[in-house]
Amino acid sequence: MKNNNLTSILMNGHRRVFLILFAIALLGQIYLFARQNATFALNAVQKDFKIVLSYNAPEEKQKSLQEVLKHLNGVVNYKQLSSQDIFDIFSKGAKGQSDYVLNPAFMPALYEVEVNEQVLLDTENWLKNNIYNFDSALEVYYKTQQNKLALSLRAFIKYIDILALLIILALISFGFFVEAYYTQIFTAKERLCGILCGLAVGLITLLVSKLLLTYLSLSLPFTTNDHKEQIIFIILVMVLGGTMSKWKRF
Repeated sequence: MKNNNLTSILMNGHRRVFLILFAIALLGQIYLFARQNATFALNAVQKDFKIVLSYNAPEEKQKSLQEVLKHLNGVVNYKQLSSQDIFDIFSKGAKGQSDYVLNPAFMPALYEVEVNEQVLLDTENWLKNNIYNFDSALEVYYKTQQNKLALSLRAFIKYIDILALLIILALISFGFFVEAYYTQIFTAKERLCGILCGLAVGLITLLVSKLLLTYLSLSLPFTTNDHKEQIIFIILVMVLGGTMSKWKRF
C-alpha cells in the first residue's frame, strides 16, 4: 500500500520539484541582484550629472536665462555659482596662470543645472530644443560619458525586465495549462508539499545570495535584497511549486 504521509511525499517525487525550483529561483536571485545594481548605478549617475552653462552677458539677459531655467521642463534645480566660487574652483592647482584669467571680475556667470532622468537620457536633443537657441553667447558643458553610461544602464534594466516578464508569462501559461488539463492531484498533501518546496527554495536561494556576497566581501552601498521584492519572489516560487506538484511529468 502506498504511503501518503507528508515525509514520504517529500522524499518520493518532490526532490525533483525542489531541484527544478532551485534552478529557477537562482536565476531569479541573479535578476534581482543585477537590477538592484543597475538601478542604484543609474540613480547615482543622475544625482551626479550636471549641465554647466557659461553666460557672458549683461544682468538683464542673466535674469532672462534664470527665468527660462526656472520654468523649463526637465530642470530639477539650478544655481548660479558666485564669482568667488568660480575663482576658487579654477585656482585649485592653477599655478602659472595670470591673475587676469583667475580674477573673479572677468569671469562669466556660471550656472549648475540639475535635470531629471528623461533629460539625462536624451541630453543633446533637450539642449537643442531648449538651450542652444537661447543665445549664441551661451556655452554649454556636460559629461558625455555620464550620458552614455546612463543610456547603457537604462537599456540594461529594460532588457532584463522584458526577459523577466516573458519568463513570468511563460510560467503563468504553463500553470494555466497544468491546472486546466491535468487530472486532479491525489491528495492535498502533494499540493502542500509543492508549496513548501517553493518556500524552502526561496529562503535557501536568498541565504545563498547573502552568503555569496559575504564571501566576496562586497560592501555594497545599498540593500542587496529588497524585502518587498523578495516576498513577491518567494510567493511566486511557492505558487509554481504547487503547480509542479500536480504536473508529474519529470
